[in-house]
Amino acid sequence: MEENSVSSFKYFLVGLLAVAGISLLSVYFFYILFISAPASFPSSKYFEIQDGWSVSEAGKFLVERSIIRSPFLFKLLVKLEGSRGKIVAGEFKFDEPLSVVGVVENLTDNSYKGRAVKMTIPEGFSNKEIAALLLKNLPSFNSNKFLSIAQKNEGSLFPDTYIFPITYDEQKIVNKMFDNFQTKIADIKPGIVASKRTRSQIIIMASILEKEARTRATRKMISGILWNRFDKGMPLQVDASFAYLLDKASSEITVDDLRIDSPYNTYKYKGLPPGAISNPGLDAITDALYPTDSKYFYYLSDKDGNMHYAVTFEEHRKNKAKYLTD
Repeated sequence: MEENSVSSFKYFLVGLLAVAGISLLSVYFFYILFISAPASFPSSKYFEIQDGWSVSEAGKFLVERSIIRSPFLFKLLVKLEGSRGKIVAGEFKFDEPLSVVGVVENLTDNSYKGRAVKMTIPEGFSNKEIAALLLKNLPSFNSNKFLSIAQKNEGSLFPDTYIFPITYDEQKIVNKMFDNFQTKIADIKPGIVASKRTRSQIIIMASILEKEARTRATRKMISGILWNRFDKGMPLQVDASFAYLLDKASSEITVDDLRIDSPYNTYKYKGLPPGAISNPGLDAITDALYPTDSKYFYYLSDKDGNMHYAVTFEEHRKNKAKYLTD
């Protein structure tokens, strides 16, 4: 009787251990198959969660990128986050493999330090326009600090698509854009050296062209005209510099504005403004370096955006009467 009790207990203990072992193995395999990071987890590489994606769309994307194993578990964990259960759009980078739990925690945390913002800086944006765009996209961005740092770099903050980590300070942003500028103009540096212009002159002219012309062909033509005026010692008389100086659209410039005593007043002072009025793209820089040669000294755009050129002021005056008079 006693032996039977001992024997029964042994069987019970063995069974209990077997169940525990199976349970542990089940938990282990569940962790390996569904929770743990995939073997090919892309550490230290940025990936983008697009604005407007559903949790299901994000889960499918993350599986395809070997960031998580189970889209169902991802969706469940996002829901369990409660009030924070919404994925954040943006660029993300994980420096080491994370379980799906860690992935969910970071993708639902707006302040996660591995998050970055992908944004495009348009060609011809001034520093102020760039600052306004950065302010909309980077949570801790300081416009005044950026403008103070970037002041000497107006014209050389290259317009492009960037990925800015949200931890980037204003100096790092300026450095990244300036370094990109140096890289992008490397191929045309020999042309600048061979020209009779300085790099500063080329960049300032390109910054004007970005604001003065709508098409590439027009930009090259205007480039040649403005260089003709520059070489002849004539005022450039471009409205774009007033838009930069006064924060006004060209159409809002008044007669009184044209009398302002400023080196950016290209009606009053000859030569180029003292600095760039925008940050030009590579095409505009190239057009400033390689303009279309012509005998023209004047140009205007009519109400339909068509360009009209003139050699003499009298021809220009007639064009104004013909194309700009109501």
